[in-house]
Amino acid sequence: LGWVGWHTYMDRVATRVQNVHSTEPMLHIVYEEANKIFGQPQKGGEDGGGGTDISEQYGAQFRDARKYGIRFSVIAQAPALIAPDIISSCTNLVINYLKNTKDKDLMLSALARSEKGFRDEEWRRFIDDMSVGMAIGRFPYTATRKFQRPVLFRPLMLEVQEPTNEEIAD
Repeated sequence: LGWVGWHTYMDRVATRVQNVHSTEPMLHIVYEEANKIFGQPQKGGEDGGGGTDISEQYGAQFRDARKYGIRFSVIAQAPALIAPDIISSCTNLVINYLKNTKDKDLMLSALARSEKGFRDEEWRRFIDDMSVGMAIGRFPYTATRKFQRPVLFRPLMLEVQEPTNEEIAD
C-alpha cells in the first residue's frame, strides 16, 4: 500500500512540476494501519544493509506533499511505531484512548503538552481514562492562538449499514 501511495504521489509531483498553475483538486491519500506501512526505519536493498531508510523516503514525501497539492491522513492504533519523520509532519491530530506509554508520550508532545512534566500529568491520566467515543483534537492551521489548543469532542456516529460488494462496485 505504501508503494501504491508513493507512485500516486510521484505522479502528482510530475504533473505539478510540468504545470505549476494546475487547477487539479487536492489529492487526499488515507493510510489505515499506518504503523504497518510506515514502521520504524528499515534499510533498503536486497540484504537489508544498503540504501537509504525507507522511512526517510516517506518522510520527504510527507514534508513536501502540500506544495504538490497532496494531503495525507495517517490512522494508527500505535503511533509510536510510525517513523519519526512521518509523525513530525502530522499537524492535525485526533487522539482516542491510548494504552502504551510511548504512544502517550508521543501524542502529548504532539498536543504541545509537557509529556514528562508534573504540570501536565493530568493530560496523561485523562488520555488513560477517556470515555469510549471521546477524542482530543488539535487543528493548528489558524493564526489565532486559542484555536490552536487541543479540544475535547465526541464524533457523531452514523447508524448506516455497511455497503455490500455490489453497492461498492456500482
